[in-house]
Amino acid sequence: MNRLVKNGQYFEFQYYPCASGENFRIKITLDNDSDPDLAASQDRCPAATCGSSYNADEYVVCPD
Repeated sequence: MNRLVKNGQYFEFQYYPCASGENFRIKITLDNDSDPDLAASQDRCPAATCGSSYNADEYVVCPD
């Protein structure tokens, strides 16, 4: 994965707790929306299991 998007000195990311309160998603928008790591991250962390949705350019992190 390439460098993460920066806004000044801080990385921009969004933290989403799942409705159950026992899980979460962290999403960050990448500049390169054709990066194959985007789709892989979204496959690893399905939006439906957390009651959210993803944009095509969002890299997603979730607990293992």
